Amino acid sequence: MSDGHLPRDDADTAGQWAFNDAALRVEILFWQELIESSGPAQPRESVERMLQALALAELKLRKIHEARNRKIATDTGTAGDAPSPLQGENVPAAKR
Repeated sequence: MSDGHLPRDDADTAGQWAFNDAALRVEILFWQELIESSGPAQPRESVERMLQALALAELKLRKIHEARNRKIATDTGTAGDAPSPLQGENVPAAKR
């Protein structure tokens, strides 16, 4: 996983963003499915940690998209206001 820092080389940036985006979406779906499948016998602390891991993956995905939007805005002189990566049907909300 990425530590949130983006590569400096513009040639690699788009590919790195796409890779990080895809990896984080898979991680988000993993945590959501794990949380949804945990039963009442699952220790509360365990579920709490899963929720924290899910929140961290969602935060990283948002930060990647914010950085990409800033880069687009800088490069094109536009606002770069793309929708949040967590809106819509691609990443369903976890049961909390």
